[in-house]
Amino acid sequence: MTISSTRKPCASVIVVGGGISGLAAARHIAMEGYKVIVIEARDRLGGRVHTHKYDTDGNMVDLGASFVHGVVGNPLVKIAKKLDMRLRTLHPVRRAIDHNGRALDDDLQDKIAKNVLQAFFYDTPKRAQASDKIPSSDIPLSQPMFEPSSSLFAGLKDPLEAFYARAVMKEFDGWTGAALEDVSFRWWGFDRETDGPDAFVSSGYGKIIDWLEAEILEHGGEIHLNEEVLNVEAVGALGIEASHTIVTTARATYEAPYTLVTIPLGVLKSKPELFSPPLPPRRQAAISRLGFGLLNKVILKYEEAWWPRCDEYLFLPDPANPGGLTLPRGGTGDKAVFVLDLWALTGTPALLLFVGADDGEVLETFGDEEIKTWAEGLVVQYLMPQKGIEVPPASSVIVTRWKSDPYALGSYSYIPKARPGEEACTPLDMVELSMPVWDRIFFAGEHTEREWFASVHGAWASGQREGQKLIGLLGGMNED
Repeated sequence: MTISSTRKPCASVIVVGGGISGLAAARHIAMEGYKVIVIEARDRLGGRVHTHKYDTDGNMVDLGASFVHGVVGNPLVKIAKKLDMRLRTLHPVRRAIDHNGRALDDDLQDKIAKNVLQAFFYDTPKRAQASDKIPSSDIPLSQPMFEPSSSLFAGLKDPLEAFYARAVMKEFDGWTGAALEDVSFRWWGFDRETDGPDAFVSSGYGKIIDWLEAEILEHGGEIHLNEEVLNVEAVGALGIEASHTIVTTARATYEAPYTLVTIPLGVLKSKPELFSPPLPPRRQAAISRLGFGLLNKVILKYEEAWWPRCDEYLFLPDPANPGGLTLPRGGTGDKAVFVLDLWALTGTPALLLFVGADDGEVLETFGDEEIKTWAEGLVVQYLMPQKGIEVPPASSVIVTRWKSDPYALGSYSYIPKARPGEEACTPLDMVELSMPVWDRIFFAGEHTEREWFASVHGAWASGQREGQKLIGLLGGMNED
């Protein structure tokens, strides 16, 4: 295909992608006095960080990232304080409600919450990393998590309690991005977690994006929206080294000594033709092996809140009809649904439902009206079960479809279990994805951050990491 384009002035670094990692790197480079150009395909910055504002009264919701995972040792906490962002620490106990709209007994809720957290974050990682026998790569995380001896079921008295515990644990596919049956047990817990409780960003993540944009522009950087990159070329890439890079869009051609690619893993998987020459086989293999998961959201906004105020809810399935929680035409249905009360957390009269992994994919096959009908029926069943009480319809519904989004194609990375006949994925694949190719094209994004993958702070750290590398190389080049 012949592309008509106009040559643009050279920059020191071209950053492909205006998500958190690309913006963090661009800010770092610009503040050191180097010319940086950020090229973003969307009409907005932020990527999978997207704060939607309903109006000018402060009603908003994050359609993508909405949590700071682990507030101790997390670099985003310092930034949040600097920007006067509001972080709402969430308690591990959520209000669990059965299919009849009755809250579980407090003691049972506490017990299930403790068991789930103990099994998910402590016992199962220890088994994977410190047991006498190294787990096989084809063992899924679900196997040790749901076996009868798992701490998930410790102290539970009867099958109903065990059913609820299992349903709550399955809801954690929103954390992994993939069904627990697809995640590798062998590598569970190998990474370095941030400590402390999670925090909900009640003021919206958009403040960080706005701040990064302002800093880049203030220090002489350029930001180009609505420009999809068609090709990233390493010029003269003979062997392992090239002379410079050329980035081509439908509107222009940009030339620079270095290019930093920060597009999501899902896009890398779908567009091997993006690079000239093609990426080395070992890089392509790492991209193929690493998993890219999904978490979608359904947000029902009302004119005013009608439900009992509580930060978080868990809707538990009916053991006699596990499919009762399922989506209109499919989905698993035997797991809990996690719901945030945005009225309690942000002052917006809205309820936010999380739909992860396989169910998240099924959700994307429905229209908004189908999802609205399903979600409205669900929240009324669980939060206002009394007959004869009229509940108003939602004034609007937002349904995210991150897998269908051409500039995301999913939500965040995970390490999948090994599949028959295929080489197993390992954390080294993330290390591979963090390395430059031909000494000219660099990479950042949560999928390149082995310690903090699948998180906003991981994306931020990867941008800082690559920004520092490039500043060092530019300084060396200028001295030469």
